Amino acid sequence: MGCDVGCPYIGRAFDNNWGLNDPTGFQDEVFREIISQIGGRIIRLKMQIEGGVYG
Repeated sequence: MGCDVGCPYIGRAFDNNWGLNDPTGFQDEVFREIISQIGGRIIRLKMQIEGGVYG
């Protein structure tokens, strides 16, 4: 999902690397922006799954 760290295989037919920046060491506003990006991407992923894109 981000931070350029490889994730283990979780038994899914898709792999989404959202390319998110690691906000460690930054101001709270950077964390808020990343949280906002995650929220929007979760909503889009949910819509894709419900629409059968990954199903």
